[in-house]
Amino acid sequence: GAGIAVAVRAFTDDRGPRPAASPVPIDPRVTAQIRVGPFPTGIAAGLGSAWVGVPNQGQCRGEVVRIDQSTNEITARIPVEMYPNNIAVGFGAVWVQGDLCGDRNRGGLLRIDPATSGVAATIDIGFGTSDVAVGEDAVWVSGFAAFRTGRLFRIDPESNAVTDQVPVDGWPADIFTGPGGVWVVQQVPEGTSGSSGYELLHVEAAMGRVMGRVPNVLAAGAGEGYAWASVWVERYESGLVRIDPRTTEIIGAPIPRDFRGFAGEHGTLGTLPVGEGGVWFWAFPDRSASSARGQARIYRLNAATLEEDASVAFSPARDWIDAALDPGTHTLWISHYRDLVTRIGLAS
Repeated sequence: GAGIAVAVRAFTDDRGPRPAASPVPIDPRVTAQIRVGPFPTGIAAGLGSAWVGVPNQGQCRGEVVRIDQSTNEITARIPVEMYPNNIAVGFGAVWVQGDLCGDRNRGGLLRIDPATSGVAATIDIGFGTSDVAVGEDAVWVSGFAAFRTGRLFRIDPESNAVTDQVPVDGWPADIFTGPGGVWVVQQVPEGTSGSSGYELLHVEAAMGRVMGRVPNVLAAGAGEGYAWASVWVERYESGLVRIDPRTTEIIGAPIPRDFRGFAGEHGTLGTLPVGEGGVWFWAFPDRSASSARGQARIYRLNAATLEEDASVAFSPARDWIDAALDPGTHTLWISHYRDLVTRIGLAS
């Protein structure tokens, strides 16, 4: 983060789609905290449950913990032959990305059947893998090999087969779908300048090609009509930009604020969940990235007004690993570094 001034191209006009209406007011409150096991990782919500990865340290096994959203009780502990890193829900299944037997050069994807709480398929990607997302009629996995050889793998949810590989020139990390196609945060190729060391790629899903890039990215997400990215704008100071999903152009000037994604206390990158009327992030009340003081809070930036309009603080703070929104139940789920999952109700 100790970067030089960053040239972020700003557009003074307001091109691109807008949210249909101002989001309804919300009142985020902690409604449950569930102990799931040591060092939980990725979390997702859907199909009536929250799903969180829990690795078994030192063993070639992990588990996916299933939490019933109607009772907040653990209803299944699903053993998996991998270190589970990230989880996505879609196409009637739960998709778990991780390292098969702890080998970062042999990443895999598991399909869990929610009807049986069992593994229905194992897909060996062949590359190391970083993340998983669902959307654009496919399941997507970001992968990498030696010498900055990156790939985006497209998996057919009907056959569980890899049907396409999109080459990228860096090391892809976070991947998500949203307006405009597939969005990927990747470590930039060697020799590329930029203070964060990461960029956001916009990939057109149908043709499988990179359509544009946003430099100096710290965290990103997509939804509410746009892609969103936290970027360095000057030394030690960051801001949030909106990105037109048709052109990958930044709309307007960066919103000044320390917008941190969910990637652990010391993580550089992070996910910005988008939905329920806005962009969700965590930060400190003094707003500055260079002088973080006070108890960290989780905030919503209203997607229509571009102002913070809701927040919540709870303990433990700052040890947040991953976050998942569930519009069906109006909840935000957070996995914590030690052994905890927190459920936040958003309805006012």
